[in-house]
Amino acid sequence: SAGLLYGNQILPYLSLANWQEGQVMEYMSNFPWAFALYSGVVTTGICLRVELEVLKNVSSVEAALVYCLEPVYGAAIAFVVLGDRWGALGWVGALMILSSSILTQVLG
Repeated sequence: SAGLLYGNQILPYLSLANWQEGQVMEYMSNFPWAFALYSGVVTTGICLRVELEVLKNVSSVEAALVYCLEPVYGAAIAFVVLGDRWGALGWVGALMILSSSILTQVLG
């Protein structure tokens, strides 16, 4: 039967062909459409639009630095606001991103 491959396993329940009659409509009616719309329109669409407008006023190097540091900003905000803690690899990754950004500005 048709399914989606995940690792070495086939997940046939993800194939619509294996769903029982009425399950698709039940799933669609229970789907959190308001949250999905908010996520797509507000947090993605509007934020990217504002970001693109602002990035018109900076150099390409500065724009690249902003985009490269996004994971660090996100992790730092999660650290402060949500109490998320980084593991060793998180700190190494942040250090690599920050040091490469600083080197780019100093040398470049």
